[in-house]
Amino acid sequence: MLNKFKKLAPVVMVGILAFGNSVFAATTETSTQLDSGSLDVTSLPATASFDTKTLTGTTDELTTTFTSPLTLKDARGTGAGWILQASAAQLTDNTADTLGKPLPFESLSLTLDQSNLTAAVNSGSSVENVAVNAGTHTLDNSDSSKVDLVEALPDYGMGTYDLNFNTDALKLSLNPGTTYKGTYTTTINWNLQASGPSL
Repeated sequence: MLNKFKKLAPVVMVGILAFGNSVFAATTETSTQLDSGSLDVTSLPATASFDTKTLTGTTDELTTTFTSPLTLKDARGTGAGWILQASAAQLTDNTADTLGKPLPFESLSLTLDQSNLTAAVNSGSSVENVAVNAGTHTLDNSDSSKVDLVEALPDYGMGTYDLNFNTDALKLSLNPGTTYKGTYTTTINWNLQASGPSL
């Protein structure tokens, strides 16, 4: 009887070791639905006015500075890309005590460079492949055409961005032969659309 027990004992021990090495595995599924947001200009530059100027009879320029950025967001989640454009109406004088003559077309211009574009704070966005049309651009064109300012290529430009402006970025050119006294105003129109030609 004792001999039989000795033969069985190793078999029992092997069984215990095999149980100790067992592994438990299972999975839990999780999911979410992400809906498309909007493509918007969320904040416009503050109103920029030029200083009062006395006409001198010579060619002259006035400059002014936007004190806040233009902020835009692409929360569509499509990677479709976008383009920001600007235009302005001809500067006109509508005050009763002046001659009511408009300034010539192509009097108002805006200067930009690539460094003007930044990803908004805490936005997680990147300026990679988001191009600023660097240079000086006429805004008040006679054909009312829009000027391309910034373009995001497909799969880029997602998130929130600030378009900042350099000091004296907005310029008004005065030609003595076509400039009449008066108080002149115009409106700058900003247009953000889903896509456009490459800059």
